[in-house]
Amino acid sequence: PLSGFTTSFGDTFNQSDAIEAESGSNATFGVSWARFTGGTYAFTSGALPTTPILSGPFHAISTSYTTPSAVIANTTGTAMYTLADSTSPTLIYADISPGAFVPSQGTLASATFSANFTTGMMDSVVYSGAFPVEPGTTFDLASTGAVAINSGSSPLVGTYNAESAACSPGCALNGVSKYEFASTNVGGPPGALISSFQVSGSNINGGITITGAALSTGAITPP
Repeated sequence: PLSGFTTSFGDTFNQSDAIEAESGSNATFGVSWARFTGGTYAFTSGALPTTPILSGPFHAISTSYTTPSAVIANTTGTAMYTLADSTSPTLIYADISPGAFVPSQGTLASATFSANFTTGMMDSVVYSGAFPVEPGTTFDLASTGAVAINSGSSPLVGTYNAESAACSPGCALNGVSKYEFASTNVGGPPGALISSFQVSGSNINGGITITGAALSTGAITPP
């Protein structure tokens, strides 16, 4: 269980009495993830976990084998990291009253990172998924441009799509993806990438927030 951790960015999370809705792990890369809901939790800063929304859903992911920055800086070649596993993303409508949330659980279809270690840039970040709240309810997110590969963060823009008039042809979303490379052992090469994302927008009824966390894996192609 992912009840507490500290990331290489200095973020800390403690579950306290928050309810764990789901969890999972990947032994190869020492990765654990979980989605919490209800109750209270202690959280400091904002690197890999998504920002807590009062007592709403909270996604967290951590690795025991963070790839050191020096290893990343000395790596060359390119890699495409694609979705291996994830929490179930949550859609939150904050349109009832302040502090009242109606979360919906969905499915993450992609979490893709295009990394160029030779240039030191994360060229693109892409997420997509769907929610069963109504037919045709999907979301598509992408980075706004390349960022320094060691930055650990990339702005996201995209759309929330629903067949209802509340968000058709699509409501604009803005937010951020935060990521960290993972290895199969301490000091090893970056064979995986853990990330969380959080984006927000609005429809005719009020605010929309989508959050999630993912493990993406890939192989480096030499230059």
